Amino acid sequence: MLTLPYAIKFKEDMFSSTGLIDSNIQMEKVIFSNIGIQHQLEISLVGRTTVPTGSIKKVPATGLGTPSAFGGVTLSYIGQAWYGFADGGYQYNFANKSIQPGHRTFYDAGIGRHLIDIANLGYLFFLIEVNGQHTLQSTSIEGLEPDSGGHILLLTPSLTFASNSFYAQLGGAIPVHQKLNSLQNKEKFLGVLLMGFTIDT
Repeated sequence: MLTLPYAIKFKEDMFSSTGLIDSNIQMEKVIFSNIGIQHQLEISLVGRTTVPTGSIKKVPATGLGTPSAFGGVTLSYIGQAWYGFADGGYQYNFANKSIQPGHRTFYDAGIGRHLIDIANLGYLFFLIEVNGQHTLQSTSIEGLEPDSGGHILLLTPSLTFASNSFYAQLGGAIPVHQKLNSLQNKEKFLGVLLMGFTIDT
């Protein structure tokens, strides 16, 4: 799966940026599957390579400025009305000429429920997630970058409309725990709007 994300607007204090975010190519392999009449349970291995199509020079940055490689595992449950998942993974960031971005550990879990079908259009789906990220400090030729790295935990409720060919997800990420190094600005609220299209081949 190839993803080419675009930031309509990133905002940090008085600064804002827009443009392409780092793109990625993702592969997934199901290693366990249990399918019943009313449920489906799967465990998958996930691999992803990120290409630096975003910009590290913008404020706020829309990319890391270097390629990365990610490996992880996902557990998912799909029922008639309920959906649940848990996953974790590690992202290795390659160094560029001036800096080695800190490697990242991710962990997420969520539960969602089908709300309503909209005749001939699609359906509405509610999801609440816990998203965690631990980032090591970046390093440069001068040593450790003090304003980098740390840990953040977000609570993210969202509402999704989906059809056979389109989806739109609107939500907000609320920080419940932040431990950031040095003088990094803490997040207060992150609004999220995701849209996508599915093309049958």
